[in-house]
Amino acid sequence: MKILRVNSIIRLVFVAIILVASGYASVYFAGEVPITVKGSVIAKDSGDEIVFQVGAKANTNNGEDQSAQESANALTDEPEAEGQVLAANVNMATENELSDNYQKVTAEMDEFYAKLEKNYNYEKTLYEEATKLTNYLRAKKSPIAEYKYARQIISLARANGGDYRIIIAISGIESGFCRANYKKYNCFGYLNGVQYPNYTAALERLVPRITREYANKYGTNFEALAKAYGMLNFTYHAPRMARIYSDLS
Repeated sequence: MKILRVNSIIRLVFVAIILVASGYASVYFAGEVPITVKGSVIAKDSGDEIVFQVGAKANTNNGEDQSAQESANALTDEPEAEGQVLAANVNMATENELSDNYQKVTAEMDEFYAKLEKNYNYEKTLYEEATKLTNYLRAKKSPIAEYKYARQIISLARANGGDYRIIIAISGIESGFCRANYKKYNCFGYLNGVQYPNYTAALERLVPRITREYANKYGTNFEALAKAYGMLNFTYHAPRMARIYSDLS
């Protein structure tokens, strides 16, 4: 009986070695974890310390181990994956913010340079016209034949929507370009009874008023303008005003 039992054990061990070597079995040594698990049959020699298993039970144990390992990997990978998503979102937000800021700064720079160019063109034109007017008044021996007065007249006329050449034409007829004033510093014969302290104050007050009341209303219709302004013999003065206007054009 004993010999038979030993033979049975030997057979079981022999089969187990073959199956384990082929990857189709698990061997438990005193309750240790199996090496591999495959198959569907359970073989056992009761009363011995060697238990040979091929089947569902062994497969279940290995499946549990594999599932536990996958869960552990998932727990380990999850924060890393969340970090990667967060980093990607931060990078995208940063890129969008940089893009928005770039567009904003570019628009502001374009606006700034447009204003700069506009101001440059205005100042350039103003300088050229004021220089030309200064030279013209100097040729007429006018007491306001200075760049500062020429610039003031042009700027005030434009600020009120008018043409400075019409203003100069009026002063040419009324005072000979400020050489013979109705009142001192009043180059336009404007009958308001005010005595101004200097040319700057007189021009500051009178140019806007004459621009709005006469130059803008009548334009280059000098006969109508001369009549409305109260010039004596306006039909005579109208062509003279037109000639002054033309000389400055």
